[in-house]
Amino acid sequence: MYNTCECPYCGYENTIDTYEGDSFDWECSECGKEFEIEIEYDPIFNANKIEYVKCDECGREERSSDIRYEGMTNPYPEKYRGKGTKLCHDCYVKGVFEDMEKEVIDDIHKDLYKSDIFIKNMVNGYLNE
Repeated sequence: MYNTCECPYCGYENTIDTYEGDSFDWECSECGKEFEIEIEYDPIFNANKIEYVKCDECGREERSSDIRYEGMTNPYPEKYRGKGTKLCHDCYVKGVFEDMEKEVIDDIHKDLYKSDIFIKNMVNGYLNE
């Protein structure tokens, strides 16, 4: 589907087939003059029933639109992956932070292990001299 926009200089109906953003410059296909196009949106109202879903972790009821589940948000807490768990915002954030803490602790352990090996190699090299 193509949109058209009338040139403010010559009145020619330009076909707008590609654009980025809500405002951009366009050169008229007829007269060659450049003009600015602003996109206006008409509001569309939709009504939906409010449905509540229980968080599988804490049991709190939340609007279904506020529930997080795997495939909807990324990252998704590791301990809930593959289980079809529905999480409220608080339990989701708690799970993501637990994953982040675990990752940081794992990185610290790796760094300590590398440092330990480095120190042992230096000591052994010094003693063998």
